[in-house]
Amino acid sequence: MKKDKLEKINQMSLSELEGELTKESQAMAKLVIDNNLAKIKNVHQLGQAKKRLAIIKTKIAEKKLAKSEKK
Repeated sequence: MKKDKLEKINQMSLSELEGELTKESQAMAKLVIDNNLAKIKNVHQLGQAKKRLAIIKTKIAEKKLAKSEKK
């Protein structure tokens, strides 16, 4: 993932990250279906989508932890 996209993810709020997670999850589901139907030309898209989901989930966990530590 490029640095500018990582910076964008780092600057998102918790609610924005959760919205992004939903959007990426739906895109991932579509990629899995397309892969199973052999409609996907670039099979590396699946791995990249998994990586994006993992990064977003990690940032959500970090922000929730930081929020709970402030209390």
